[in-house]
Amino acid sequence: MTRFLIVALSLSAAAFPQMTPEQRLFDFQTLANIFAKNYAPYEWKRDTFGVDLYNTKPWADRIRRAQSDLDAIEIMSEYVASLRDAHSQFEFDSIYTARLGFSVDLYDGKPLVDSIDRSLLPLSTFPIQIGDELIAIDGRTAEQWIEQNARFLGMAEERSLRRLAAHYITLRYQAYLPRAFEHDATAAVQILHQNGETVTYQIPWQVSGVPFRQVGPVPSPKSATTLRTSAAEDSADLGVNPGLRQLWAYHNRRAGAHVRVGGLGARNPVYRLPDGFVVRLGRTTTDFHFSGTYVAGGKRIGLIRIPHFAPSNMNAAINEIVNEVLFMQANTDALVVDVTRNTGGGCYGTVPLQLLIPYRFRLPADELRATAAILTALDQELTLARQPGSGYEPWEIALLESMVDQVRTALNENRGRTGPIPICAASFDWDPASDGRGNVLAYSKPIVLLTDEFTISWGDLFSTVMQDSNRATLFGYRTQGAGGAVSELRAGSFSETSTSFSISLGIRQTPTFSSEYGTTNVMENVGVRPHSYYDAMTRENLLEQGRPFTDAFTRVILEELQAR
Repeated sequence: MTRFLIVALSLSAAAFPQMTPEQRLFDFQTLANIFAKNYAPYEWKRDTFGVDLYNTKPWADRIRRAQSDLDAIEIMSEYVASLRDAHSQFEFDSIYTARLGFSVDLYDGKPLVDSIDRSLLPLSTFPIQIGDELIAIDGRTAEQWIEQNARFLGMAEERSLRRLAAHYITLRYQAYLPRAFEHDATAAVQILHQNGETVTYQIPWQVSGVPFRQVGPVPSPKSATTLRTSAAEDSADLGVNPGLRQLWAYHNRRAGAHVRVGGLGARNPVYRLPDGFVVRLGRTTTDFHFSGTYVAGGKRIGLIRIPHFAPSNMNAAINEIVNEVLFMQANTDALVVDVTRNTGGGCYGTVPLQLLIPYRFRLPADELRATAAILTALDQELTLARQPGSGYEPWEIALLESMVDQVRTALNENRGRTGPIPICAASFDWDPASDGRGNVLAYSKPIVLLTDEFTISWGDLFSTVMQDSNRATLFGYRTQGAGGAVSELRAGSFSETSTSFSISLGIRQTPTFSSEYGTTNVMENVGVRPHSYYDAMTRENLLEQGRPFTDAFTRVILEELQAR
């Protein structure tokens, strides 16, 4: 009887109304068209990884063989993820979420428990501890879950991809993992405790939202020609809100919402602060930055954490960072600036750069993928900017004029990209912050900049400038390598999906060498490599709440002071 029920339920699920094969193929082709039209790093991905977006036949063949809507959506997600681009993400319209009440991340390469919700997993029933290792769930090893999840998650750097995939073992979102709902009411969770004992716990899934098992049926228009015309018009529209300044929207560099690891974009550091640390910013919810001071080796060291470069209140954030840097200049011997787990943002990033570099410096450039939609949007804004009383600064108008000219020229080329375009100003060169009398206000003492693989997007750019201008000793792990601006579009009319994509290719002013990519000035995938390497993702750091990490960067900053 039980076997009959299982078969009956399986047949019932298979009989759910689905999209037609033609509709699935149409949505995939629309997705491919979006990238063919708008994606800037195409040549870089093709030449570096052998990923040719134009070679759609293998993907289309898989779509044709898809047995269900979810099969097709997974294939489209894999298509985007194959780009290894943190700015290019595929998303399904679902808010379904399933949680197990604890999270894991990779420490020394192993999936270790790093947070536990004791309201869901009381210690008396689930004696799981921070630092225990996740071995398997429902008979599948943690490594098998990582490999499965990674197929749908695009990141520019391999370790961050694996860490993100590990995070999604116990926290499943259907928006990024189409089959996230395919689980029983409870999970058989195998844990290796630190005493060497292996125990299997039956842990209930905490579920919210309605799972989508299919998105069809959807009626198709009778005229295929009309359908194709409609899709072409959709793919040319960047979906820009006319109320936004295109100039600022273009410079948006921020990680997609799917990037969810502990502390990502959070104001407060994830590591234990040094002994005697005195907190300045971070005491109230209105503080955007975190900061403070401590004494080590007889020196007073300042610390400023920038969680991202997209403050909700720009003026308040600017006032905050100006006052804080002025305090640090007057009251510290050296400064630690933390951009680990920084999700990126926009032109706000130029403000701390001007406050931390006491001499002229250069920002990287963008090569923008030229489309009619971008040209029209920029031209409309330029027309508005030239009107009396528009409120645009002269430099904004000059930058818009330059961008319009370059996009117009590149639009006449096959898959044309512009030449290098300045970011956030009409010039590549920036001067340090100064007062009304021309006195430089920027911090002038030694700086150590903390980075990691989740230093993303504008975090990459910020780290690039600090390194190329020889302003700081970079400490930690390499940055993500999300080197460009990002936009987003609806991807599938029938499947109700969307995608983001890189519309520019970030170009570093100084070519750099890495063992993986050779010598290049491309920022995408390459990232920024620290001067002083330190891997904070170790069991020791987990169990000691990052104390070895803080001790290590303190030693580096003291060495900087001794060398002077």
